[in-house]
Amino acid sequence: MVKKGQSSSKGGPKPGTSAGKKQPPPAPAADDSFIIFSNSDKEPKQRKSPGQGIDGPALLGEAPKRPDVKKLIGGQSWTGKLPVNLLSEHCQKQRWEKPEYTMSKTPEGFSSMVILKAKNTKTQELVSLAPFKLPPSHKHLAVKPTALEARHFAATYGLFRVLNMRNIHMTLPPDYRDLWKGEFEALKKEDIKDGKAWMYEADPFAALREREDAKAVMEKKRNEQQRAREKAMNTPGSAGPGGLGLALRGNSNNGTNTAGGLSHNNIHRGWTKVPKIEMGKRTRTKVENLVRKHAIWNPHDVRLSDFQKHSIVKEFKDLDFRQSHIEEAVEICKDREETLEWLLIHVPEDDLPTWALPEGYVAGISMASGDLKREGAIKRLAEAGYSLELCKQIFDIHNDEGKASEALQHVLMSSGKEVESTADEDSWDTENAKESSEEIWEEEMTGLQSNLYSIIERPGKLSDVSAAASIVSEVQPVRRRRQNISRHPRAIKWVANDRSKEDWMTRQLNPKLESMIKGRRTLPAWEMKDIIVDTVNSHQVTIISGETGSGKSTQSAQFILDDMYQRAFGDCAKIICTQPRRISALGLADRVSDERCSAVGQEVGYIIRGESKVSPNTKITFVTTGVLLRRLQTSGGSSQDVVASLADVSHVIIDEVHERSLDTDFLLVLLRDVLRQRKDLKLILMSATLDAGIFEDYFKSGGKVGRVEISGRTYPVEDYYLDDVIRMTGFNPGFASKYQEDSQDTSGMDQDVAAAIQSIGMRINYDLISQTVKEIDADLTHLKQDGGILIFMPGLVEITRTLDHLKAIPNLHALPLHASLQSTDQRRVFPHAPYGKRKVIVATNVAETSITIDDIVAVIDTGRVKETSYDPQNNMRKLEEVWASRAACKQRRGRAGRVQAGKCYKLYTRNAEKSKMMERPEPEIRRVPLEQLCLSVRAMGIKEVGSFLASAITPPESMAVDGAMDLLARMGALDGDDLTALGRHLSMIPADLRCGKLMVYGAMFGCLDAAVTIAAILTVKSPFVSPQEKREESKSARAKFAKNQGDLIGDLRAFEEWYEMVNNRSYRQGEIRNWCSENFLSYQTLNDISSNRTQYLTSLREIGFIPSSSVLSPTLSAKSSNNALIRSLCAGAFNPQLAHPEAKTIKYFNQENGRVFVHPSSTIFDAQTFPGNSKYMSYFNKMATSKVFIRDLTPFNAYTALLFSGPISLDTLGRGLLVDGWLRLRGWARIGVLVSRLRGMLDDVLARKIDEPGIDLSENEVVEVVLRLVELDGMDQ
Repeated sequence: MVKKGQSSSKGGPKPGTSAGKKQPPPAPAADDSFIIFSNSDKEPKQRKSPGQGIDGPALLGEAPKRPDVKKLIGGQSWTGKLPVNLLSEHCQKQRWEKPEYTMSKTPEGFSSMVILKAKNTKTQELVSLAPFKLPPSHKHLAVKPTALEARHFAATYGLFRVLNMRNIHMTLPPDYRDLWKGEFEALKKEDIKDGKAWMYEADPFAALREREDAKAVMEKKRNEQQRAREKAMNTPGSAGPGGLGLALRGNSNNGTNTAGGLSHNNIHRGWTKVPKIEMGKRTRTKVENLVRKHAIWNPHDVRLSDFQKHSIVKEFKDLDFRQSHIEEAVEICKDREETLEWLLIHVPEDDLPTWALPEGYVAGISMASGDLKREGAIKRLAEAGYSLELCKQIFDIHNDEGKASEALQHVLMSSGKEVESTADEDSWDTENAKESSEEIWEEEMTGLQSNLYSIIERPGKLSDVSAAASIVSEVQPVRRRRQNISRHPRAIKWVANDRSKEDWMTRQLNPKLESMIKGRRTLPAWEMKDIIVDTVNSHQVTIISGETGSGKSTQSAQFILDDMYQRAFGDCAKIICTQPRRISALGLADRVSDERCSAVGQEVGYIIRGESKVSPNTKITFVTTGVLLRRLQTSGGSSQDVVASLADVSHVIIDEVHERSLDTDFLLVLLRDVLRQRKDLKLILMSATLDAGIFEDYFKSGGKVGRVEISGRTYPVEDYYLDDVIRMTGFNPGFASKYQEDSQDTSGMDQDVAAAIQSIGMRINYDLISQTVKEIDADLTHLKQDGGILIFMPGLVEITRTLDHLKAIPNLHALPLHASLQSTDQRRVFPHAPYGKRKVIVATNVAETSITIDDIVAVIDTGRVKETSYDPQNNMRKLEEVWASRAACKQRRGRAGRVQAGKCYKLYTRNAEKSKMMERPEPEIRRVPLEQLCLSVRAMGIKEVGSFLASAITPPESMAVDGAMDLLARMGALDGDDLTALGRHLSMIPADLRCGKLMVYGAMFGCLDAAVTIAAILTVKSPFVSPQEKREESKSARAKFAKNQGDLIGDLRAFEEWYEMVNNRSYRQGEIRNWCSENFLSYQTLNDISSNRTQYLTSLREIGFIPSSSVLSPTLSAKSSNNALIRSLCAGAFNPQLAHPEAKTIKYFNQENGRVFVHPSSTIFDAQTFPGNSKYMSYFNKMATSKVFIRDLTPFNAYTALLFSGPISLDTLGRGLLVDGWLRLRGWARIGVLVSRLRGMLDDVLARKIDEPGIDLSENEVVEVVLRLVELDGMDQ
C-alpha cells in the first residue's frame, strides 16, 4: 500500500510537487477528452485569452491542424465516449481520485499504464494502487504510435480490470471493443486459473486490503508452523523426517494449535457447531473403488503452463505435501483444484498433511475404531510398505493376517512385467554368485543409508506403485462423444408449379368459400390486401400495425399464401405464425380453417405444447412462441443449425410483438441472425399498437423495413370511470371511512361518491363488480340486446372469487378464461350463451389482444394485472398485482366495440389512469429471472451469452445476466463455459429449471412418478385449501399427509391417494369430492395437477428422455415411496435455494438474505427435529413481505448437500469442507474429494442417459452408491 506523498512508479507524480506548477506536456499527448475533477464548485474555470498558447507560426497559418481525438481513437464515424472519459466518470462515481497515467517512450512507440488512487474513508490516507501492468507476454499490445493512443489503451485496460463483469465494451470504439472480448478476456481466464482472480475485482482497493490481510494471516501461520517444527525437533524420538511428521500430527490433534494453543479458538470459530460428516468404512471402500475405477482426470488433456505448475508446487508444498507428489500431480491434472483432489485421493493416509487427516487419527490408526485387533493386523501388514487402504481391503476380504500377507505379495508380484527366463537362471546357486550378491547387497545398503533423506523426500511416483495402492486399477475410460444426428428439413426449391395454382383456382369456385370470402371483404385488412402483399414481397422484414378488430391476425397469412398460389409457388409456401398464448394459436387455427373451408390440420394447423394438428400439406401453422423457439434450440447447437432448422419455412409471422415477452425478444435476436444468411426468408411483425419504430430501427441494418398500417374497424366505446359506476349502481361499501378532501384520486367529485371511493380504495371490490354486472344486464335487457360482458381480472384467484359472487345472479352464463385452462375449456367462451342467459367472461389479460370474442358489448376493467418482477441484487422474485399500462387498458376498452357501439366500465379514477399507470409495460426481459433464457442461449452453442443478449432490442441488465450464469453453474448446468449433461437435458425440457432438474433426477434414481407429480404441484399450486375460519384444521390435514417429511411430500402423498381413488371404479365421484372436502383438498386443483403431470410426461417422451410407450416402465418409479430419496432430490433440484438452522435454535439463514422465516402455512413451522438426520432445509419459493419467508420446504441431510449442491472446497486448516462457498461441514478432506469425484461420475451417467434414453439405471453402481449415501447419511447401515 502506498501512502500519501509516496510515488508508486517512475511515471507517477513526484513527492512534494505542487499542483499549481504546470509542466508543459509534449505536443502529441495533448488531449481535451478528460473530465476535470474539482474539489470545489466555486473554483473559477480557467479561460484562455485569445492569443494564449498560440505561437508565431501558428498565427501565420503554418502549423498543421490538430487531429480530432475521437476520429483518431474511434475512427471516422465514432460519436460515442472515449476510454479515458469512461474511466474518469467511473472513478468519479466511485469517489476515487482522478486516474493518473505513466508514459514511457521506446523505439517501438509509446506505452502507458494507469494508476488508481482513493482516500481511505476512515483514516483519510491516500491509497495508491500499483500501475495496471500487462504481463510480458501481452506487453506488445500496449505499444502505440502516439502518446494519446497509448493513454486510451491504458484507460481501456483499467476499465476492464474494474468493470469486466459488465457489458460496457459495447460502448467502446471498435478496436477497443475487440480487445475487451478478445485478448483481455483470455488474459483474465489465464490469471484466474493462476489464482489471480483478485486482479479483476470491481473494487481493487478492497481487494488490496483483503490480500494484505491474507498475507498477514499466512505470515502468522508460517511463523506458528516454524515454532511447531522447532518444538517437534526437541521432542524425544523425533529424529528424522518421519519422527517430525508424527510429532506434528500428534501436536495438532491434542486439542491445541500448532503454536501451542495460542489461537485455536479463533481458527475454529464458526466451525465447532456445524454438522459433522462421516463415512462408514464399507461405504468408503465402495466409493474409493468406484472413484479409482471410473473417475476421469483431466478429460480434455489440458496442459498447465510452467508458471502455473511452479505456483501450485510452491503453494502445496507450504501445505505439507511432498514436492515429488505435487510435481507428479501437476503433470496429470488440469488445474489447481483437480491437483489437490488427485493428491488427497492418491497420497497414502500416513503421508497426508496433518490438516487432511480425520479427527482422532494417530499413526495410521483411527481413534474411532472399535476393532483394535483388526487395526493392529492392518498396521503390521502396512509396515512392509503396502498402502494402508490396500491392506484394509485385502484383510477385510480374507479376515486372516497370514492369507492377507500372501495376497498382498501376489498383488505386488503380478504388478511387474513378466521377463523371459534365460539359460543362466540357475547360476545364482554357484559360490561366486553368492559372493557377488553379498557385495551388491552391501553396496545397495550403503547407498540407501547415504541417500535415506532424499529417498524419503522423493519416494517415487504414486502412479508407478498404483498396483500396490489398490486392488482396483485406475482406468481412464474413453468419454463417448455425443452424436448429433441432423434432422433438418429440406431447403425450399423455388420452382414454379402450375398444378398448385390450378388446384387453388378450382377451390375458389366453391360456393361455401365464396361466401366466406364475402365476409372477409368487410374487414379493414382486406382493403390493404394488395399493399400488404407488395410490401412483403419487396422487403425482407415487414411491420404490420393494426388496431384491434382490423383482421390482421386472421388475414395477413392468407393474403401471403393466396399470392404464392397465384404465382404458382404454392408448393414452396410454409408460413409459421407465432402467438404468445395457447388459446390464441388454437382460436386462430380454428377461425382461419373455417374461412378456407378446410379441417384443422389440413391446409391450416397448429402446434402448442403437448398438442398439435398438422399434416404434410399444412401451409399455415399457428404455434406458440415457445414452440418455435424450441425448434430453433434443439436444431443441433450451432448458428448454422438454427438457420438450417428453418430451411423449409418461407415466412415467419410474429404476432402481438408489442407485448415484448421474453420469448418474443429472444426469438427476434435469433431471427435477425437467420435473415442475414437466408435472404429468401420473409419476416412479418404484427403489432396491435402503432409505435412500431423500435422494431424498424432494430432490423433496418439488414435493409429497408416495410411498414403497413391498418385502421381498426371498431364502433364507438363510451367510457365510465369509478365515480360514474358508483353513481350508476348507487353502491354503498357498507363501512364508513373518514372523508379526505385533499385526496388526488377523488378531487372534483361529489362528497358522497368520493367517500365511497376512499372507503373502497383502489383494491378490487367483488360486491361492486356483481352490482355493476346486474346494472349492465338490466340495461342491455331493456334495450333487447344479446351481447356479452367481459370482465378483466389480474389472476386466477380473482377470477374464481368473481365467479363465486356472480352465482347469485340467476340469468348469467359465467365462464372463466385464462392461459392455464385446457383447450376444450378455453373454446367454450366463443359460442353464444344459451337462450335466456347473458354470457359473462371473467378473464386475465389473455383476452386483451390474443383472442377475439365477437359478441362482447360491455367491458368491466379493474385496471390491474399480475406481473413478475425480479431483483437481481438479492435474487428475489415477486409476482405482484400492479396497475396495467395505459396501452393495455386501451386494448381492453377496444373489446367492447367489435360488433356495435359498446361501453367500458373502468373501476379506477381518471387521476389514477393519468398518474399511476405507465404508458406501456416494461419489456419482460428487464423484469424476470434469466436463467432459462441464458441456458437456452448457451445450449445453442453461443458461448458469449452476455454479448448475445446485449444485442436484444432492450438488453437485460448485465447484473441479471451474470447472476443467471452464476446460478446455472451452481445448479450444475454449466461447468465453466461448458454445458454439462444435466444442462443439456434442462435446456430441452419445457419447464421451470428446478422442476426440470427434479424430473431428470427422478428418472435417474427410479422415482420418476413422484418427481413429475411434485413438479406439476409446483407448477400449479398446493392442492390444499386454507379457509380463513378453519386455518388450523387445514394445517393439521396437510401435516397428516406430510408426517414431518416436508410440505412437498405431504402434497405428493395427498395427490397419490386422490389419484388412486379416481382410477378405482368402486369410488363414486361424490365420495371422492367428500373425501377432498374432509381433507381440505381442492378437487379442481388436483385435476389441474393431473393434467400438468400428463403434459410433463409427454414432453419427456418427446425429447426421448423416457421411452415413448404410454405405460411407464416399473423400474422408472420403483423408488417413488422412498421419502429420504425424494427429499434429497428436491433439495438437489432447488439448489442453491437452501437454508441452514442456527445451532440449537429454529432460526434459519440463507446465503442471499441472511435470516429467513418459515412461512406459517408450512407443515414444519413448529417442527424441532426431522427424519433421516436432516440438518438443512430446501425451499422452492421465497417471498418478501414484512419479512423474507420461505415456502414449499423439504428437510435434507449433509450428504445431500455434498452430492447435489454447489462446488466443494477444502479448508486447508483442517477444519472441514465448504459447500457452495457458504455451507460448512466438519469432516475429513478426503470425503469431500471422494464425493466431488462421485458427482463427476454422476454427470457421466447423465451423459449416457442422453445418448441412450432407454437405458435402465436401476442397477447402475454409481446411482446405487449415491442412493445409499443420501439414504443412510454416509453410514454403513
